Amino acid sequence: MAMNLNMIKKILTNVPYSIGKPVSYIPFSIRPGVARSYLSATKDCYVFKSMSQEEKKEFIFNRVRNIACYAFANTKIYKEIYKNVGFDPFTIDSFDDIKRIPILDKSTLQTYGLDSRSAEVNSRALVNTGGSSGQPLEFYIQSSAVGHEWAHMHEAWRNIGFRFSDLKVMFVGRSMVRDIVDYDAGRHSLVVDTYKPWHVIVGPLKKKVFRLRPKFLHGYPSAIFDFLLWVVDNDPDLFSYFRERLVGLILSSEFPSSALRQKVEHLYGLKSLSFYGHTERCVLATEKNEHYRFHPFQTYGFAEAVDFDDGCHLVGTSYYNYASPLVRYDTSDLILPETEDGILSSFSIESGRVGEYVLDRSGQKVFLTALIFGRHHEAFNYVTHVQVFQPRNGLVLVLISHRAGNLGRKIKDLFDFSNVDMDFEFYEGEEPIKTMSGKVPLLVKDMVYENFAKI
Repeated sequence: MAMNLNMIKKILTNVPYSIGKPVSYIPFSIRPGVARSYLSATKDCYVFKSMSQEEKKEFIFNRVRNIACYAFANTKIYKEIYKNVGFDPFTIDSFDDIKRIPILDKSTLQTYGLDSRSAEVNSRALVNTGGSSGQPLEFYIQSSAVGHEWAHMHEAWRNIGFRFSDLKVMFVGRSMVRDIVDYDAGRHSLVVDTYKPWHVIVGPLKKKVFRLRPKFLHGYPSAIFDFLLWVVDNDPDLFSYFRERLVGLILSSEFPSSALRQKVEHLYGLKSLSFYGHTERCVLATEKNEHYRFHPFQTYGFAEAVDFDDGCHLVGTSYYNYASPLVRYDTSDLILPETEDGILSSFSIESGRVGEYVLDRSGQKVFLTALIFGRHHEAFNYVTHVQVFQPRNGLVLVLISHRAGNLGRKIKDLFDFSNVDMDFEFYEGEEPIKTMSGKVPLLVKDMVYENFAKI
């Protein structure tokens, strides 16, 4: 019987660097447990690029039809929903027929229990997503698809010069870091305990960085940017080392602040790559030559742009998760798409993920991506983080974290919130509000007044 995915992860986190380093040179195409799916996905990526549009449509259709029919035959949710609307997935016979498949969103999935959304397959692992957005969802993934995942990740990260044997430092919300900075052989990475203050982390991290020489930082952009800006002000030796040795930043899981991204890239003289993905494993997309324009891997899962009343939503289908199938899953992200003969070729995020908006006096949505990142706020030259909290319609509290001294009331004049039908109040604090996983959300769900002073 295949070993449980969580058990494998636990074993790999206990493998020392002296063993993990030589293992990192073993190609994924011959590694036990992942070789088969890695090779298959690598071949798909290569072949898909040279296909005609009709061949690409056939590739996508075959995989969507396969998983839709499987979900219908093996899970209660798809059987009930499809029958209720009179849809039979076995009747679709072309790419254009995919539009007939009902779209499911997270709210619909949450009305069914985990067992009703899942099928009995070998070696499945339980994961969850969406906790920080207030919409948690549990589902299973399959260890047999790990190679498929890695093949596409490596293809994306090649855009910044990453090779699978390169050591990186990870800034993520992992709660099981034992010694401030741990080595994870599974990801060949140094994993930082981001729940500790930077002044506690920097000593142990420097020792390992100077000895092991990682080339990349990988993780939440808010954590990476905050740490690197802290290093500029507090550790000239590490700043000089990073500026000379670091190749790039791999940014995941959050929408990166454009102002902080430009600042860090300039200060350290390096490149950064943001990629788009979900725990749900329906859509994976990467930047190429332009920041914030993402190119989806249609070999990873089917990514499509679908018009709704509030705009164009990104909808995805996971090809290879038979444990908890997701077919035409509405990510709820609003996008600005570019298509080529009916196939989504790239997109930018029009608004952040679910909840990333505030309401003006009349109850109209004001999307934070536009309000915060789409305007030229001079305040970004002085602050490390900007967050917002909305206690009621028409009022927004702007929460500022900065290290440029006490700017007092002057900071208010450095924001441009003109032509917006709402009032703004400003608060400043030493540290931003973080989620349980260590992320710094743009939209704060619960205001911690005692940590901020009103300006």
